[in-house]
Amino acid sequence: RTMAGDAAKRAQRARSRASARYFPVVCAANAWYGVVRLVVRRSSATRWHVVGLAGSLAVQGLTFGGAVDAASGPSGSLGEYFFDVLVLSVVAEILGALWDRAWLLLVAIPAFAGYKAAKLVAAARSSSSSSSQMRAEQPEEAASSSSGKASGAEKKAKQKTLKAGRRR
Repeated sequence: RTMAGDAAKRAQRARSRASARYFPVVCAANAWYGVVRLVVRRSSATRWHVVGLAGSLAVQGLTFGGAVDAASGPSGSLGEYFFDVLVLSVVAEILGALWDRAWLLLVAIPAFAGYKAAKLVAAARSSSSSSSQMRAEQPEEAASSSSGKASGAEKKAKQKTLKAGRRR
């Protein structure tokens, strides 16, 4: 037995437990929506309710595997986003059986994606501006040190810094 084999077995058991937990909940939510909205409240059901159920089934089908993998994956993985989308679609479906506007909960998905994208763009701009600023400062430092015209105070400060570094 290797440690890698044990880890793979533990991950597989975690995925199996997650699947056994999530699948009945997803099926119950779909059955709830079908019975309540499309049978009991069929007088108020429209074509859009059927489209909503089909869309919800598609989202759940696409995210179920990733959500199950998140149970055994590292924290902060993409699987956690799949789990969040799966839970949001199930909650929207349960509430949507009773309230038409419950599907607006799903707006949180693209809103969060936009928020994360904006953070990435801001971080990229910040790192590019700081790196260009560092490049602009480096020639000045090189010019002052290569000119050899450092003042006496600057030389003493550099010597103190070097001595302090040697003592540690």
